[in-house]
Amino acid sequence: MPIERRHIVFRPAEYIDAIRDYRRRCGSPLPPDRVLRSELGGEDELHATLTLASREGAESQIAIPQHELVAALVFHCINHRIPLPSKTPKGLKRYAESLALTLDLEIAPA
Repeated sequence: MPIERRHIVFRPAEYIDAIRDYRRRCGSPLPPDRVLRSELGGEDELHATLTLASREGAESQIAIPQHELVAALVFHCINHRIPLPSKTPKGLKRYAESLALTLDLEIAPA
């Protein structure tokens, strides 16, 4: 059975906003610090490392695992009325500094 692969690509500022919104909604918000940079890492299991700066200038890092990234991007799509099939497997793919939510849709025979 053929599979259609759909990618929804998020630039760093977009996926950082998605992480902020998701964590706020889950009751574990990011600190109010400024995000200095975001780095994507991992091969099979992607993760993001956010480097934050406090008002006093102290830097800290927070690691965001793949399952939380996927949940944040799905939550973002729902909030912005981007249609997603609910029972479709979802994953992540890195495009340089951007992050793509991947959806594998099985195409039913006619």
